[in-house]
Amino acid sequence: MLELQRTAGNRAVAGWLGLPAVQARRDHPPITDLVPAGTLDTTAWRTTHRQAKTALAEGDERTAAPLYVRLLADASTVAGVAVLPGFDPNRIHLYRGAAKPGLNLTLDRGDDPGHVGWVDAAGTFGVPLDVSKGVPAVHAGMMISPGAFTDDKAMSMRTIRHEMLHVRHRQMTLAAVTKWDAAGRRPAFETWVSRNAARLRLSEADVVLVQKGARDGQVDTEVLAYVEGFMTEFHLSAPTKAGTMMAFFELLGAVETKKFFTWKQADAKVKEEALSRLRDYHGTLDRAHRQRWKEWVDEGVAKHGADTTGRKEFYAALATFVK
Repeated sequence: MLELQRTAGNRAVAGWLGLPAVQARRDHPPITDLVPAGTLDTTAWRTTHRQAKTALAEGDERTAAPLYVRLLADASTVAGVAVLPGFDPNRIHLYRGAAKPGLNLTLDRGDDPGHVGWVDAAGTFGVPLDVSKGVPAVHAGMMISPGAFTDDKAMSMRTIRHEMLHVRHRQMTLAAVTKWDAAGRRPAFETWVSRNAARLRLSEADVVLVQKGARDGQVDTEVLAYVEGFMTEFHLSAPTKAGTMMAFFELLGAVETKKFFTWKQADAKVKEEALSRLRDYHGTLDRAHRQRWKEWVDEGVAKHGADTTGRKEFYAALATFVK
């Protein structure tokens, strides 16, 4: 049995024995079908993307806008964004200075591929969360730019799934703030969340995310979002160095971004949760993808033996199960 698991993987062994396939622990189920009924096939996706990209490059926003809306609606459908309250693939707001809760599309090619922020009643995107004076009148909004899309439909799922994690964490935070306010706002929010974690159905990592989220903390939610982005794409990519390059680039966001040394700064409970998800995900992979991941980890361990930014710790933790 152990030899079978080593050579064929847990998922294959489970199938041979008539057992349920191993499922990775995560907030949203893995994408197994890139072309469910009613969505663009890979050829139509590529054609639509190229038409949109060309039109925007030529300054023809009137033509580009509906094409990008179609891409975002399609990607959001495949990614399952409708599981998030207030998010509907068929309701996409074209951002022109004012945002709305839910899905927003910007045609600004200089913007990040995607980001999530609080939206107030005036349509301001990215307002801070102020819990000092009652329940804030804000909702989570997702902003997606043309940079989120490529000719490869599978790769275009990464940004949507990454941002979905941020939305979930924000909605979880606002729900906890609302219940804390209704309970009389005593004791202090962080203490109240810890004491009521079971009633709120929050894991230890969730408690940290909510506590930090109430102060607009970004590091911990980024760790899990980058892990989610990696798990969205890696098994769909060719198990070669070139094929997995962007998936591993996404995974390294859990270690370092433009703003943070994410892994080094993250809470221990969140890092533990991230590693648990990656460990479970590893068990679902075929032999070729497990081997490619091992090669990448081995290279990282050898390269970052004296690193102090968090990469040394991250690679060493992965090496305990990526074998």
